Amino acid sequence: METLKILNKYHIEDKNNNILNNYTWANTPDRSNFNLQQSIERFNTVELIHALTSMLENGLIKENFTVLDLFGGTGAITYIIKENFPKCVPICLDLKYHNSWEEIKNKYSDFNFFQIDFFKLEKELQPLNLDVLITFNTFRGWDNSVGPSTHQNYSKSQFSKWVKHNSKYFITDRGDVENYFELLPFESSFNNLKIAFSK
Repeated sequence: METLKILNKYHIEDKNNNILNNYTWANTPDRSNFNLQQSIERFNTVELIHALTSMLENGLIKENFTVLDLFGGTGAITYIIKENFPKCVPICLDLKYHNSWEEIKNKYSDFNFFQIDFFKLEKELQPLNLDVLITFNTFRGWDNSVGPSTHQNYSKSQFSKWVKHNSKYFITDRGDVENYFELLPFESSFNNLKIAFSK
């Protein structure tokens, strides 16, 4: 799959290489040592599963859809998606390695985790061509995010432009997405999600 080949180019093999320290980022606790069960208990994904089910039923995505959780942390969200949609191709991308990744990979050999420098990837505008992109908590503190060395600010608008050209559907639990995505007709059914698509 071309998407995985592209991400592999940016993957950092060294598990102890914490590139998160190179960024001024949102005040997010370090959960890299969480096990899988601890990770799962943090999330209520009922509405997300409902949304994906609706997208399948409406023919918007196929059973083998590719889903990437951007800054997916412990991988719990993509794991729950895989449990509910076994034919999907799950990808979890984060700035640092998490212990729970190994637990998940031991259960699902087709699970894809990448410890990656997102801002380098974003700068080079690689065409990931995802079916679904998920950003839970990603918008939180995004305006205060700063890149390494250059201290370049990354705004929501820059981020949205990147994802718009590289995914069909976009699901987030935070942020105003109406300015750069068109909401799906059934979006109002989900109280805590914004579900949108790009042409």
